Amino acid sequence: MKKACLLLLVVLFTVCNLSYTFAEEKIDPPVLIKKVKLIYPKYALKNKIEGRAILKVLVSEKGTVDQIDIIQSTGDTSLDQSAIDAVKQWEFYPALIDGEKSASLISLPVVFKLK
Repeated sequence: MKKACLLLLVVLFTVCNLSYTFAEEKIDPPVLIKKVKLIYPKYALKNKIEGRAILKVLVSEKGTVDQIDIIQSTGDTSLDQSAIDAVKQWEFYPALIDGEKSASLISLPVVFKLK
């Protein structure tokens, strides 16, 4: 029983120390440096479809977009695809963790609104 309690204390102490270490890290999010304009799909334009997508974007340590997932759809597949196609071409200055370039995940809203 004493060994189990001691092991639990060691595990708790280790976890607390890791949390403390994470809390002290200086994290700077990625910064957009090249934005490719969205193309409004003809179908959506003709049918006056608007929408807002939220994308989960994996930005690599090189600043390129490595992966995109749709968190919230616009409700129209042509708008969603157009958002993905544009964001794939965006470039970022990568996130910095304690001054070192790092891959990161960001949530990115993309809005299609007719004027």
